[in-house]
Formats: sequence, C-alpha cells, structure tokens
Amino acid sequence: TAVCIPTRHYMVDVAKKLEEIKVLIDKGEYFTINRARQYGKTTTLNALADYLKDEYDVLSLDFQNIGNGSFSSEELFVQAFSTLVLRKHRYVDIPVEICERLQEIVGLQIDCAGAVNEFRNQREAWRKNTRK
Repeated sequence: TAVCIPTRHYMVDVAKKLEEIKVLIDKGEYFTINRARQYGKTTTLNALADYLKDEYDVLSLDFQNIGNGSFSSEELFVQAFSTLVLRKHRYVDIPVEICERLQEIVGLQIDCAGAVNEFRNQREAWRKNTRK
C-alpha cells in the first residue's frame, strides 16, 4: 500500500472520472468514493486535488489521525475536525472569519489574518513559478 506515481507506476486513466467529479463540485454537490481496499480511492483523491488546484484551494484531511474517542460525540468530533482544519491554515486559504471561529471551538491562538496573507503570497509565488 503506497502512493501511486504516474511516471513510475501503471495507473488506470481516471481523467473522465475527474471531469465528472468536478462537475459535481462546481455545482456544490456532494459525492462519495466508496470501494474496497486497493481500488484507488486515495490515488483518485490525490489526482483530483491536482486536477482542481488551479481553480480551488483543496483541503485534504486524514481522519485516521484522530482517535476513536473523537467520534463518540458531536462536540468531540467538531473539536477534532476543527483542529485538523486549523493545522492546514498555512496550506489552504481559510477565510479569516472561519479560522477565528475554529479557534474559538478548539481554544487555539493563531494569527488567522497573517496566516491567510502568508498563504496567499506563497500561492501566488508558486503559481507564477509554475506558469513560466
């Protein structure tokens, strides 16, 4: 079990699936990817993140990193979920208002406005460098 790298591993072409998923995302609809082990769920999600990166800020969360206790109540889950999102604040453009509300939920102190500005500057620099 490992990450598939298209230049090194044989992979099924998922381009059509990515287009179909993007249509759902553009409409604001939900979708699920539900298959057994080794069917390419993570590979599809990684490809989707790459496919969407020019139009969307993609937030990737791994729920395996929160303990079972976090699923025992809605309050504990919201706190664990909020913490996961806040840990991504340097990598994803989280609006300041949302960042501040998540801080209230979990009791963390983060310079939300500074983090958002830093992220946006880094994203612009990355986009300029990748377009050259």
